[in-house]
Amino acid sequence: MLFDIDHFKRINDTYGHPAGDETLRQLARTCAGLLRPTDLLARWGGEEFILLLLSDEPPLTCNKGTLQMVERLRSGIADLTVHSGRDRIRVTASFGVASCAGSSCVLDTLIERADQAMYRAKRAGRDRIELAVPSPGILAGP
Repeated sequence: MLFDIDHFKRINDTYGHPAGDETLRQLARTCAGLLRPTDLLARWGGEEFILLLLSDEPPLTCNKGTLQMVERLRSGIADLTVHSGRDRIRVTASFGVASCAGSSCVLDTLIERADQAMYRAKRAGRDRIELAVPSPGILAGP
């Protein structure tokens, strides 16, 4: 999955880059506290993050547990308040989730599909989760 901090440029422009940096740090700590030891979270660039959730549940796809995990992340970020001097910065993020199974897993395609879903989440109002549209041969979500 990919997710992006909503209106991050506005945070930097309004509160300054140190507040933006603190927002990134606190978001990363919040997410790390909600993930399993087997999950892999990385900053993907700017205010964007990539997260790999491995599942051994058949099928290897967006199952109920995955969607609950993503909702916990979305909600945890939405509950985050970053303090910058006397100001309190509210933070939200938009998520794009893609899945694949077996030999259909091509990393570049998976990332592209998650990216497209994330931008749909932004266009649909932000602070939300969108599932990637399945490609031929790729299992759909629940």
